[in-house]
Amino acid sequence: PKNKNILPGVWALKRKRRVTTGEVYKHKGRWNLDGSKQEFGIDYDQTYSPTARWPTIRTMLAMVLLHGWSSVQLDFVQAFPQAPAATKQYMYLPKGINIDGLDPNIHCFEVLRNVYGSCDASRQWYLHLTGILVNDLGFKKSAFDECLFYRGSVMYVLYTDDSILAGPNKEELDKAVQDMRDAKLNLTVEGQLKDFLGVNINRQDDKFVLTQPKLIQSIITELGLDSEGDRAPNTKDTPMASSKILDRHLDSPDFDGHFYFRRIIGKLNFLADSTRGDIAYPTHHMARFVSNPKKEHGDAIKWFGRYLAG
Repeated sequence: PKNKNILPGVWALKRKRRVTTGEVYKHKGRWNLDGSKQEFGIDYDQTYSPTARWPTIRTMLAMVLLHGWSSVQLDFVQAFPQAPAATKQYMYLPKGINIDGLDPNIHCFEVLRNVYGSCDASRQWYLHLTGILVNDLGFKKSAFDECLFYRGSVMYVLYTDDSILAGPNKEELDKAVQDMRDAKLNLTVEGQLKDFLGVNINRQDDKFVLTQPKLIQSIITELGLDSEGDRAPNTKDTPMASSKILDRHLDSPDFDGHFYFRRIIGKLNFLADSTRGDIAYPTHHMARFVSNPKKEHGDAIKWFGRYLAG
């Protein structure tokens, strides 16, 4: 088509690993739309897509424990393309793939489905799925959390394409899963709660133990603390030194950038929100300095890493 924005694509290759062992169990390759070349107001409009809050997830786990509920974990297969494209868009043909009868110099794809990589892909999937849940399957959306739904005695919590069904009646759970499949949603039942959003969920008698060893190890590794010879890092008993006051105007040299300060804060934020409430305050305190960290801020993050190592 003439006078249209033809968008490039990009290959995304990924190895999925188990949370507890780090074992690679799946290799994935996706041809994604390059969202960086999209134009606001032409190729996409709104982009916001909610995800479940961790207090919601923990409350659901508490209900499962307290009342002896059944629970099951669901995963949608190639979730985003299950939704239709929001606007008419076009993509160049993938490099390295020859398709009979198509010339990459004169032909392109018309995008019919919601392609990964698009700026509004997550939003379109959320609107598509929740529209089916509410309008077709009789679920009601919670006023407390946009990603929590109810139908009868069944509770359903959604985090992008990962979700949990829980309730006192296993037959109702099975019926909800079958209704989703009948509504043309392609999903797999992952069984009992085990690995969810990178969190290992271990059922021990009357409690769930939530841990993130892989994420914590990645923080320790990125900070360079696991390369201090053969010995374990010099661990700390507290996440911050109580004797130092950190602010934006320290008389200290700039941070030398030997680790990616902003990315470490992002990992710590997810860790604090999901399983480690003990680090919430120091994480939010250190997040104030991501725009212009000083050497002492970097040292404080290293202290943080030694606390996690301990």
